[in-house]
Amino acid sequence: MRKDNIRDYATFAFRKYASLGCPTAEEYRKRLREVAMSNETNPKRALILAENAEAENYANIMDIEAVNGTLSVLEKSGRQDIIKAVNEIYFAEPDKPLLKKNITERAQAFATSLPADIRTIFRYLAFARKLFAELRGLSYSKHCQ
Repeated sequence: MRKDNIRDYATFAFRKYASLGCPTAEEYRKRLREVAMSNETNPKRALILAENAEAENYANIMDIEAVNGTLSVLEKSGRQDIIKAVNEIYFAEPDKPLLKKNITERAQAFATSLPADIRTIFRYLAFARKLFAELRGLSYSKHCQ
């Protein structure tokens, strides 16, 4: 698997999305507001805390929007194979730290279950990462080292 400049970031974003329970951006914003406002009795201060929580989590919100957009585009284009690969490989055990070769082992197991070539599975994941990067507004280069 060749390294690209957004691989680690996109992988993290997919896993973070799964660890949050696969919310929409609006659901995540609502959750942030509720937590920020839950212990505050002063309504004006509660509103300020909610706005601050959203501002502090802006990157997470944008990542969630990009992941949702990626899955939506894949769904609309009939690429269930790529969605399944993302689900099986990136969404599996998102709260556990990734150990060396976890992605490869999951990709190999998924490839065997289809059956498909492992290179095909890695192309699926690369396609999903590239689409995520485009929707997130990240600069994507396949040949970075």
